[in-house]
Amino acid sequence: MKPIRTSCGATRTPSRPSAAASSASRPSSIPRRWTPSAERSSTRISRPGRKDRRRPRPPTRPRAASRGGPRGATEARRTMAGKPTKKDRLEALIRRRPKAAVAFSGGVDSTLLLKACRDVLGARNVIAVTGVSEITTAEELRAARRLARSLGVEHVLLETRALDSKAFIANTADRCYVCKRGLLARVLSLARERGIDTVYEASNFDDLADYRPGRRAVEEAGVRSPLLEAGLTKRDIRRLSRALGLPGWDRPANPCLATRVPYGTPITAETLGRIRAGERYLRGLGFPVVRLRHHDRLARIEVEAADAPRILRPSTARRIARRMRALGYLWTAVDIEGYRMGGLNRAVQSRAERPKKSP
Repeated sequence: MKPIRTSCGATRTPSRPSAAASSASRPSSIPRRWTPSAERSSTRISRPGRKDRRRPRPPTRPRAASRGGPRGATEARRTMAGKPTKKDRLEALIRRRPKAAVAFSGGVDSTLLLKACRDVLGARNVIAVTGVSEITTAEELRAARRLARSLGVEHVLLETRALDSKAFIANTADRCYVCKRGLLARVLSLARERGIDTVYEASNFDDLADYRPGRRAVEEAGVRSPLLEAGLTKRDIRRLSRALGLPGWDRPANPCLATRVPYGTPITAETLGRIRAGERYLRGLGFPVVRLRHHDRLARIEVEAADAPRILRPSTARRIARRMRALGYLWTAVDIEGYRMGGLNRAVQSRAERPKKSP
């Protein structure tokens, strides 16, 4: 390069422009020359006239999930990976206490819970306690006795007399809370007399999705719910019960008779008797899953969708209507939506979701 004469007479040789300055002065329309690996984060510019022999790297695999795996991992995957299953968690929760009293209705949930307690703690360290009152059906009581006997566990019956409570008869939206609080108080008292400091009840994980005022009574009383704490859903409970060979693993749920009476309608012994007799008659006709919802002089019947065509046959419908009239119902209707769990809770949920009027 030619020397440059400065204003003072001295000469100097200009320095070569740096790579950064050169690239900055290059017009943006002139593209750089990229190698096949340019799409990677560690790109490099190949020199003119030099062939880049480096091959592009294959796409990297995504990193493994964080410790513990996804929350929706199946029981089979957990077992294969050596991780605790829901059954393992259930047994671990029960193992924390040496003795337990189980609030036992004889349903699928409480039967599995009683079985787990018996297996973990031993039959001598477990008692099953069943409340007996006007809202209990004879079928439920027989099932509870039979199941407790088959498990070799002591079975205690407590007479609770729900209709002695004015708050229960009033049938407000907190009716289940009132009933459960009274029952659990009796169970806790019995447990203390037997030297047992732990009482279990059989709520499951699915119960959290429904309106369950009885949960408040459970929490206030300090009663534990191992099935819920272990994350067991109703489907899990049925599968596990079947695998363990428990009788009645597929038996339909059958909550107390008070759940057939809409909130705000007083509950009487006469009303409960009509519901009990009506449902017994319908089950005798071959409808295993049935609810007779009491609406004063109207009987609203819920059956499973598969049974709807059969109950609507003219001959069957006439027989049912005659029987309902004999029980004191002037009108009989079949709900076109079919059976659904907690059907009468819809009124409470709709009131809770209704937008409040602005002042």
